[in-house]
Amino acid sequence: MSNPFSEIRAIQSQIAAEWAAKTFATGATYRMFREKQKADIEKFLKKKIGNGQRLASLSTHAYDKELERLIWQFQLRFKCNDKMSHVRPHFGQAAKVVNLYIRQLLLFPQYLLPYDKKKIEMNAHVILDGKILRQVNDNLKLELKEQGIIKSPQLSTLYKKEYFAIQNVIRVAAKRAKIPPIAYDFLWAL
Repeated sequence: MSNPFSEIRAIQSQIAAEWAAKTFATGATYRMFREKQKADIEKFLKKKIGNGQRLASLSTHAYDKELERLIWQFQLRFKCNDKMSHVRPHFGQAAKVVNLYIRQLLLFPQYLLPYDKKKIEMNAHVILDGKILRQVNDNLKLELKEQGIIKSPQLSTLYKKEYFAIQNVIRVAAKRAKIPPIAYDFLWAL
């Protein structure tokens, strides 16, 4: 009989990707997309991000560029449901899905990952949804204004430039407090 822990060690990367894909989103997240895309979205994220090891090797600038590329690919690959006013997800909507998956990887136990996830913790973007965007607007209004964001941002109309400006404002504030930016998501998830 073989040791089951040796088997776990042998497939730990696969376990992390599978777990993240199966648990990162609720039905509410999938409602913005056309029916029967759930399995394809999970497959896309497992293929493009997997267990996150590649993301953990990137500098902050390279991480942002890679995230931008993944979000763009997601936008091209998936379609919104027929009730939406647009066929493809806006940048902010696609970013939300990609970032939910990455956050889920951060929740996976370190001992089951073949890399140190601290680098991802420092680079991970806050998952922007309506609630978080309102809070960012309330908490960091002056900083957003300095970035040219005057009106309260909305997820359904959030484009790349605005998205990265918001993430940068959050990143700078988090750095001042000496805490990963993703911590902001956990504060407002309560």
